[in-house]
Amino acid sequence: MDKNRIEILFSERKKVGINLFEIMKEQGYTKISFSKRVNISRPTLNHLFEGEISSITTFEKYLRRIQDVLQVEEQDLMSERRTAREGLQAVFSCNEPKDYHPGEKEREMFEVLGDLINLCDFYY
Repeated sequence: MDKNRIEILFSERKKVGINLFEIMKEQGYTKISFSKRVNISRPTLNHLFEGEISSITTFEKYLRRIQDVLQVEEQDLMSERRTAREGLQAVFSCNEPKDYHPGEKEREMFEVLGDLINLCDFYY
C-alpha cells in the first residue's frame, strides 16, 4: 500500500471503519471472534471501526492485518455500503390486541430488552 493511498484511507477512517465492520459481519465474524483472528484487542478493534485511531502508522498496521483476513480491496473500504444498522434492528412484539396498553412493568421489560440488544450490538 503506497503512502498516498494510506493517507486517503486514514482521512476517511470513519467510513473505512464502518465498511470494515459490515464486511466482518457479512463474513460471519463477531467482534470477539474477529479480534482473536486478527490478533487485535476488541477495544482497539472498536476504535478502528469507529474511526478513532489517531495514528496513521497504527491504522496502517491494523488495516493490513484486517485486509489479509477479510480479503478486501481498498476500493471496497471506500465505497458506500448500506449498513445493517440503517434498517430495522428489533421487533419486540407486534401481535398485541389493538386496545392493549402496556403497564409500567411491561414498559420496563421492553426497555431492558432494548438495552440488551444495544449491549449485544456493542460487543458482537
